[in-house]
Amino acid sequence: MESAQSSTATFDTDRFIQRCREAVRTPDPDGALVALMREAVSDPAAVAAAVPKVEEGRDELVLFSDETVSVYLVKQFPEVGGPPHDHGMTAVVGMYDGVEVHHLWDVAEDGGLVSKPTRNVGPGDVIHLGPEDVHAISNPSVAPTYGLHVYHGDLAGHRRSIWNLKTGERALFTEDLYNALSYRAGAA
Repeated sequence: MESAQSSTATFDTDRFIQRCREAVRTPDPDGALVALMREAVSDPAAVAAAVPKVEEGRDELVLFSDETVSVYLVKQFPEVGGPPHDHGMTAVVGMYDGVEVHHLWDVAEDGGLVSKPTRNVGPGDVIHLGPEDVHAISNPSVAPTYGLHVYHGDLAGHRRSIWNLKTGERALFTEDLYNALSYRAGAA
């Protein structure tokens, strides 16, 4: 007698990283990364079950990084928002737990920011950011959020910008400045 059990999809972190490395070598790396991320987070529970846990008190875990691609797990703390920043490279974010609020901007000719519509990205959703795109992530809920973030390059070794929303000042991105400019987002 056959079992009535249904097969459960699985997510393999090492295979995902390998496929990201292959995707950035295709003629359309952005399209390949977006398609790969959509496939990966189509089963958010499988991703959550398979990926390593971000250490307590940390907001990210680098799964892989070289000069071609960086793969991070990003945990957005509850009731916290980060400052606007760019990546200077393509970024593809896929959520597997919780909802990130992505605040989006264009850079004006004077270097200031021009607000664009905000986008909520929840489990199974993907957002693509180009090299010039500026965004900030906030989590107004009382639980952390978790997402896969893939960058087309070495994110940690790349010069990028960060903005102070109060002063409008643009500066060189550093983790210390990012943390200093983060704010309490408040419960939704």
